[in-house]
Amino acid sequence: MLILAIDTTSEQGGAAIYRDQDCVAAEASQGPANFYSVTLFQTVGKLLRESKLALGDIDLFAVANGPGSFTGIRVGVAAAQGWAYALKRPVRGISLFEAMVEQARPEADWAIPVLDARRREFFLGLFRRAGQAGENRFDPEGDGVVLKPEAVRRFLEEVESGERAGSKFCCIAREHDLVAQGLRERLPTSFAWQAVSAPLLGAMARLALRASREGHVVRAATAGASVLGYRTAFQLNEGQADRERRPRRDSRHTREVSRGRSLGGE
Repeated sequence: MLILAIDTTSEQGGAAIYRDQDCVAAEASQGPANFYSVTLFQTVGKLLRESKLALGDIDLFAVANGPGSFTGIRVGVAAAQGWAYALKRPVRGISLFEAMVEQARPEADWAIPVLDARRREFFLGLFRRAGQAGENRFDPEGDGVVLKPEAVRRFLEEVESGERAGSKFCCIAREHDLVAQGLRERLPTSFAWQAVSAPLLGAMARLALRASREGHVVRAATAGASVLGYRTAFQLNEGQADRERRPRRDSRHTREVSRGRSLGGE
């Protein structure tokens, strides 16, 4: 299966073509997220030429749908939806949290991906080891959260309490995200720490392939207008237009997070 993976959520994104789990061609981003409206199509065209493929040869589109830049998410999701609709191909939305955990594959019972949300806030997710014995697979547990630095330790202490007490925990950050890595000093000593490199296109392709084999993708032609709603994606603070689109926070600064489900709310 040929998979076109697209990550336009930040300047550390890019695009790649995979044949199942083997990389055919890939290119990392060379500019800020708001340049993707121009560079994404140039990049995809270059990858197709290098691979001697046509866009119509792609069997599955995998697109990162947050957390990240509102502008970048909009460009990437709209492009994937448009191509999938025109070619009658399935599309799969992948959260950066899910991709980070897949890339890290930590030796832990619980994984907590962490991202810098800017303005002294952080995105955190919670994933539980799942699947059969020996299978390195994690599923999201509840909603993600947005926290101020001083609230991160309290959140992690809550995570390791109760029924989770005695489990192994691992926080995951991207190597270039020095702000998120700076949180390590706030972690309880019982938490391991792991950094993953960007871009996360290989992890996205693996997740999309697994979802396809399990029937968890959506046909763009039947997904409806909600595919372009971005209602499950976090966006970074990029100005008034972005702030107006974000749902209100409750007292714990929580917000709905993309959980790696298929675009269209499946």
